[in-house]
Amino acid sequence: MNLLILSLWLVLPDSSCVVCHSDLAGAYRESIHTRAAIGCTTCHGGVAGPLEENLAHRGLRKGSLDRLQVPRLCGGCHSDAEKMRPFGLPLDAFAYYQTSAHGRAWKRGQRDAAVCTDCHGVHEILSVRDPRSPVSRAHLVETCASCHADTARMKAFHLDPHIPQRYRESVHFRAASAGNTHAPVCTDCHGSHGAAPPGVRDVEQVCGRCHTREATAFDESPHKTAYIREGLAPCTSCHGEHDVQPLTLERLQETCTDCHDENDRGGRRAKELWSMFYETLARLRKAETLIQTMQDRGYPVEDLKGTLQDAREAWMVALPLVHTLNTDTLALALGQVRGRADDVQGELHERANRKKEGRVLLLVLWFYVLLTIGVIEARLRAEHPQREQML
Repeated sequence: MNLLILSLWLVLPDSSCVVCHSDLAGAYRESIHTRAAIGCTTCHGGVAGPLEENLAHRGLRKGSLDRLQVPRLCGGCHSDAEKMRPFGLPLDAFAYYQTSAHGRAWKRGQRDAAVCTDCHGVHEILSVRDPRSPVSRAHLVETCASCHADTARMKAFHLDPHIPQRYRESVHFRAASAGNTHAPVCTDCHGSHGAAPPGVRDVEQVCGRCHTREATAFDESPHKTAYIREGLAPCTSCHGEHDVQPLTLERLQETCTDCHDENDRGGRRAKELWSMFYETLARLRKAETLIQTMQDRGYPVEDLKGTLQDAREAWMVALPLVHTLNTDTLALALGQVRGRADDVQGELHERANRKKEGRVLLLVLWFYVLLTIGVIEARLRAEHPQREQML
């Protein structure tokens, strides 16, 4: 008996199964179930302890657990308050699963429907807080993609297998990959055990959990009632679903013209909003460029960097207000940005002028100093001509 199997046997007598099933010993050792003293027989049946096959396999569930048995088997423990209380785990995982797209397919008897072990693993089940876990934030996208990028498997459910790749092209994925733990991954929008696509009327609520200012601004816009009337999904109709990209002025103009002609009321409003943002951003960029140029030339600018940062923050506050489509609201917010950017430019121009004036005064001073020296020298020569001849 090797040391791995012996150590497992000593820690958890129920793991006598690994004496024969040694290929599973490594995975079983890492499992959170092992640390919780949950052994093989809890799931597979049989008798713990005996090493004789006929005794150990008495009451064994024949063969490997069938896929369609897995959710109910896992749910048997994970819905039990007494069993879950020591671990502080929720009791609703199985209930939520049954409401999910996965669970509904499982109820229909579809064998390709995702069950617990597809996401969490089989024998090496790790805590969601363990960075090695397939359901940790670091690995969740690839775990979902293992099924949702499978063309053959998705064909049976009439789902697009390119969704995971489109998500990988999004601003959300780039932020998540850079370590931003607030950037959404699959479960943040779709749910985990209750995973399902949000309904049209639910999209704003889902996006609004993170984008609170945008959601509040959208509630004030004429788009709100128009979207409800037309049965359109807020947020995703303009920003896309999985391949969400950051807002740029170019995308703002392009997105609005998807629905509006440039000469209708909506098109004219879009052009007006675009002009307001463009002018403000141009002034902000000019202030940023000027402050860098002046710093490179040796001017003191540290005190103005704070004002410039205030302008940037005011810009970020103003951006969500585009969802209101209210030009008065936006004019007020963007005015804060322009005001701070103009303060930076005005102060830098004053400092440049003061420095220029200082240089002129310095030249004038030196001129008078040299002129005075020349006059004094000429007078001395006139008063002491013999001294000049001697020299």
